[in-house]
Amino acid sequence: MSKKCEDVMTRNPECCMAEDNVVVAVDIMRDMNCGSVPVIESYETKKLVGIITDRDICLYVVGNELIPSDVSVRDCMTTDPVTCHLGDSVESAIKLMEENQIRRLIIVNDNNQVTGIIAQADLAVRSQEDPFKIYELLEEISEPAPV
Repeated sequence: MSKKCEDVMTRNPECCMAEDNVVVAVDIMRDMNCGSVPVIESYETKKLVGIITDRDICLYVVGNELIPSDVSVRDCMTTDPVTCHLGDSVESAIKLMEENQIRRLIIVNDNNQVTGIIAQADLAVRSQEDPFKIYELLEEISEPAPV
């Protein structure tokens, strides 16, 4: 029987809100040892509105020589991130990651509330997928984007 996203995801990831400054997101990344943070509408609803990554922050904040505490998450987050649902297969999650060249995938419920996140490491450690499939995922994600 194939594993589902809920079997391999990291549950209840730390989140931030779009109105937070990027320092909040950076603190979460440092404390949780991760490279992305789901962005939610509010802590009460946990409805997904975006994702912010360490790369987003570097390119926007550092690249424009801005002061992190003066920049909101909204300014550099990705809106409409690619998601999966709890019951989706790990295989479909891998396919989405490959197609979109993303390293992390947010898991939401039917109300678009954040319930988990799957990173490459989660797939390697928890998925019990064929190691070659994981290698292919890494290769596909690391492929340079067409110019």
